[in-house]
Amino acid sequence: MQYRFPVSVGPSSKTWPRWPPQLGQWTSIRRIPRLESDDDSTLSFISGASKLGHPLPESNFVSDENSLCPHAAHRYTPFSLLWSNVPVNGGSVPFCRRILYCSGVNFFFHSSSDDPFLRIRLMLLLSVSCYKIVFFSWPVCFYYFQRLHSAMSMNDEKSWRSRFRIDPLPLLLASSNSPLRFCTNRHLLNDTTEEPQTIWNLPVVTKHLRRQQANGSWKYPGGGKPYLRSSENYDQLESYRILGELVEKYAMTKTHPAIEHAAEYLFHFQTDEGDFRGIYGTQYTPNYSAGIMELLIKAGYADDPRIDQGFRWLLSLRQNDGGWAIPLRTRGMNFTRTVLNNREVIQPDREKPFSHLVTGIVLRAFAAHPDYRKTAEARHAGTLLASRLFKPDTYPDRCTKQYWERISFPFWFTDAVSALDSLSLIGFSHRQKPIADALDWFVHRQQDNGLFNVKMLKGKDPDLPLWICFAICRVFQRSYRE
Repeated sequence: MQYRFPVSVGPSSKTWPRWPPQLGQWTSIRRIPRLESDDDSTLSFISGASKLGHPLPESNFVSDENSLCPHAAHRYTPFSLLWSNVPVNGGSVPFCRRILYCSGVNFFFHSSSDDPFLRIRLMLLLSVSCYKIVFFSWPVCFYYFQRLHSAMSMNDEKSWRSRFRIDPLPLLLASSNSPLRFCTNRHLLNDTTEEPQTIWNLPVVTKHLRRQQANGSWKYPGGGKPYLRSSENYDQLESYRILGELVEKYAMTKTHPAIEHAAEYLFHFQTDEGDFRGIYGTQYTPNYSAGIMELLIKAGYADDPRIDQGFRWLLSLRQNDGGWAIPLRTRGMNFTRTVLNNREVIQPDREKPFSHLVTGIVLRAFAAHPDYRKTAEARHAGTLLASRLFKPDTYPDRCTKQYWERISFPFWFTDAVSALDSLSLIGFSHRQKPIADALDWFVHRQQDNGLFNVKMLKGKDPDLPLWICFAICRVFQRSYRE
């Protein structure tokens, strides 16, 4: 026990910590058996009492004169308000609440029962605080959002690459073919820093452009078969092929004068109905019409009204099942001089089934267009095409299922890669069983060097196996995208 000498009046300098001082407290109590409640004060009548170090019974209620941190004095006086049987007999509620503030306590926190504007002030304070939080924190949030997006992109990239036994991406990036590396970076790694114009002046591109005719076409090599089509229509076919090389491999667009010239040349074969005619003589060619439209869309003509006219024609020429077929084939006719030069345009027998060869080519135009790929017609035709993967066609043209395995790039006929490429753009993924089975087929075809053991249509490009590898990787990237 501590003893102070001399004993003096007032609190000790050596005291235990005390609760903040309180001046006046009133509380409500009930004295049984009375039902009414009474008020009672907790105010101490011992003021300025001496302390000898240890707390005395009511030392926490002494005068606050020497305190450096005064506490707000409260007065709370209840009175009996009502008689009730629920939940217990009798009760009392406060009739008022008055809070007195001392020593400069902020008036902002006054009781809401005394200040009707408190709620408004609190709302304003909350609004200002939220504004400051948002204003000063959005750069940090944006930074972490970018980090999250980047991490998700990396996970997606690893997801499709991990499907292969051997990651083919390093093989493509190590190629000496600069257009191939450009396409790999742009389409597989989403790297758009390099502009396509950097590869437009390569010798192989210059060689193609030197062969372009004054009317924008490219002349078909050799004589062809005059009984099938005229020399002009053979030139149309060759121009379609060369345009595919320039657009698919070198990312050329209508901003280059040669592409614009070639596009106008092809557009002059478009009829008032909307189709591109001539490669099948006087007859409809939904496959070549759509193939030409695909390249024109990729070259920058997606918003051209002539492209929209072509889509309206394609939609009008569908079979009843929602797919497409060559009209003269639905009538059991062959590609003879008589048929191809007939002045009467042969209409399709719409009751006959679709051809996956033709439907696959037509869907490439829909898949290339940012709006038409989202249509219900494209989705339905895609379902039809997916149901025929690695199955024989209904019609005699490239009818055996082995033709699914004969790959070309740029795409020409319908094969496994071109079909999956269109389906992946339309929205099909590995979650559909036919797509998953086709993707697994490619996985099992991969060789130890990272390339794929597939039959390729003959071409002069020595890097064709690498281009096909790139096209397969692009399909996997889209098909496994979450």
